[in-house]
Amino acid sequence: MSFERLGNGFYIIKNFSWNGKFVCLSREVIESLLDDALRLSINFNTNDDFGKWVRSQLKRFFIYSDIVYCSPYPTPPLYQILEEWDRFIRENNIMYIGEIFDCDDYARLFAEFLAYRYKMNTCGRLWGLLMSGYTILGGHAYNWLIYPMFLDPENMVLGVAVIVVEPQVAYAMLPENGKAEMKLTDETLTYISYCAFG
Repeated sequence: MSFERLGNGFYIIKNFSWNGKFVCLSREVIESLLDDALRLSINFNTNDDFGKWVRSQLKRFFIYSDIVYCSPYPTPPLYQILEEWDRFIRENNIMYIGEIFDCDDYARLFAEFLAYRYKMNTCGRLWGLLMSGYTILGGHAYNWLIYPMFLDPENMVLGVAVIVVEPQVAYAMLPENGKAEMKLTDETLTYISYCAFG
């Protein structure tokens, strides 16, 4: 196995390359990481009929556009990335327009923004279910970001976090207990992923 899971969203990776400026992961490592994260994310209260139905709806497949996935190291702080993204969408008056520029377009643009602005192609687009309690609000697209947290080049150990990003509101969350949740006013939205990385 190319990684060790430490806890919610955190991994140690030993199979990577480092050229003094970028850490790079192979497609196989990315696939293993995301497969593990997806397996955790679909563990949604499977002890009741509703949970079993949710699990039955989830599919997993991976779409790749690159062979190697790289991120600069040290990586810019996540809050800086999200602040700059938020400023970018506001200054360019990017607004949600149903079926024209909606969630999947935000997810695509956020991944491309990271590749262009920060030279990071470790951000994948995801599709899944958005839920409030036991109510499915519908399908939704968002992002997972494989974000380098620390590097020990002498021992070739890399620590990463797999972070869920809601690009429409520039919000990031670590999956906890297999789910990523965002609190909006009195409502908690739960993100359940079913496909990844393109």
